[in-house]
Amino acid sequence: MSLYIGKWTAKVKNSVLQLDGATFEVLVVRKKIKNMYLRVKPDGQVAVSAPLRISDKHIIDFIRLKKSWIIKQIQKQDTRRQSTAAPNTVWWLGSIKPILVEVGARNTAEMRGNAICLTVKDRNSKEMRDDVLEQWMRKQAAVIFNEQMNRIFRQVFAGYDIPMPKLYLRKMKTLWGSCTPSKNKITLNTELIKYDIRYIEYVVLHELTHLLYIHHDDDFYGFLSLHMPDWKARRTELNNHSGRVEF
Repeated sequence: MSLYIGKWTAKVKNSVLQLDGATFEVLVVRKKIKNMYLRVKPDGQVAVSAPLRISDKHIIDFIRLKKSWIIKQIQKQDTRRQSTAAPNTVWWLGSIKPILVEVGARNTAEMRGNAICLTVKDRNSKEMRDDVLEQWMRKQAAVIFNEQMNRIFRQVFAGYDIPMPKLYLRKMKTLWGSCTPSKNKITLNTELIKYDIRYIEYVVLHELTHLLYIHHDDDFYGFLSLHMPDWKARRTELNNHSGRVEF
């Protein structure tokens, strides 16, 4: 299977990726980050987030190096779109939940048995339904993420002279989480609520570990391996499920 990269200049954020005669768009976004990130979006678009000063050649070589992974992810996204195309469903903690909609005096949402029930003022407003669902999932994410962070912090970090960090939630495109030790702040991606609790645990422990070890060095990974021996498997599974990867 061959890989061809179209013309790429510093002023162009989009390029062309051809795989076996099929053409795919490649989006490059340069931002103030240290590492390069690669993911395949649900629509099959290949997206690269790169540091501001990295060369175009480095980005092209990076994509060529990961061509087998890109091909597999595009195939997985095609399969995923087919398996999750059913309307009125949503991913929730690693499983697909049906969505029930009913009309009521105010917009609310709740879990009823195995389904998520939305009560909306206007049943025909997709924007209203989506907003109610997103707000409810964000609130649930805040509860679940806080529970996991508090539990892991008590179990792993209680013996260290560091305070409990503040938790912030954000919807992010390229990161599952981030840690700012100077502000004692951890930010988690709200999209994590869609995935199995094992992956949430991994991301939480990863970010908490940065309170002790700022950089991804041997000490950082040694600490991670000590307290979660299967963290590599969890990271790989999470990235495979979501179609994104960090290098």
